[in-house]
Formats: sequence, structure tokens, C-alpha cells
Amino acid sequence: MPPSIIATGGVQGKPGTSKSMSEIRTGKQAITIREASTEDRDAIADLLNRGFEDERPYFDGTTPQQVDEEMKEGTYLVGLDAQNRLAGCVYISRHPFANGYRRVAELGVESSLRSRGYGRQLMEAAEQLLRNDGCSGVKIGVLNFKQEQLFKFYRSLGYHETGDQPATIPAPKKPCHLIIMSKTLA
Repeated sequence: MPPSIIATGGVQGKPGTSKSMSEIRTGKQAITIREASTEDRDAIADLLNRGFEDERPYFDGTTPQQVDEEMKEGTYLVGLDAQNRLAGCVYISRHPFANGYRRVAELGVESSLRSRGYGRQLMEAAEQLLRNDGCSGVKIGVLNFKQEQLFKFYRSLGYHETGDQPATIPAPKKPCHLIIMSKTLA
């Protein structure tokens, strides 16, 4: 069975599916967003490894097996461009924190396709999926050495800094920490 379509370029997803969501209109180019399947694992791992090169001094790369393990604990959404190529991905944890928030992580967009609104569309799709599941909010962890541009991006989506914690999973090669950013979902 093929993965259900979450959103197609601002057009409502498949009617009658629990995964459909309201329209996403960003004024930028649109992508088709769907739940990832195991067939996507190699492409997801490759995209994340290329997209997170700046993390190499701290962490080893992502393997397809790690993507498989994460898919057991949550969901990846993938964004496909007009040529049906992987344009980006985002991970949603299935396990809530004590306050009903859930973790969203590993937002990655193909470097040649950045600044087209794809990251925003993926985050909006993830948030809508979480709203549909009755989730009260989202937490993300941004590594402290990331560029200020990334913090500005998340702030533009309504996230605010709520704390920090040591980065421990996977174990870093050298110390670093996460800036925790949160957003309440209405």
C-alpha cells in the first residue's frame, strides 16, 4: 500500500484519510508531502548526511538502519519536488513528553532547493499532523553551534527558546548542547 499523501502543493490531501490536512499556501513553490516508507530510508539518510555536514565534528552520519529504527519510534514526512525527487524530510516522534508536547527533528532540505519554502511547508505539515493527533505542542532541539539563520527560521514559525540540555543521543564525539525551542499548537 503506498504512503498516504499529506498535502500536495497547497491542495488538500486525500479525502477520507486520517493523514489529510488543510491547505498550505506559502507563496513559494510547492512540494508534495507524504509519510515516508521503508523504500525512502536510503534517500533520507543520504539527504541528512549531506545536509548536516557541519555536524560531522560532533556526530557520525546517519545510516539507513538508523532511519529504520527511527521509523519504528515515529514518522518521517518527505517532501517531493515537481519531478518527484526527494526535496526534504522531517521526523516526528511518536512519544509525548509529560506536558503532551512531541519532538520534531531532522528537518532537512536539499541544499540546491533551499529558500523555496520547502522547510516551512514540511514543518507546517508536521505541526498539522500533530494537531490532528491531539498534540498540545512541539519541542525541537537546535545544536548550539548552528547559524543564527536557523534560529530565526524557527522563530518565524512561532517557536521560542525554552531551555538547553546536553546533546547525548547519539553520543557526540565532542561536547555540545541543544537549545530547546517550543511552540504551543492551537
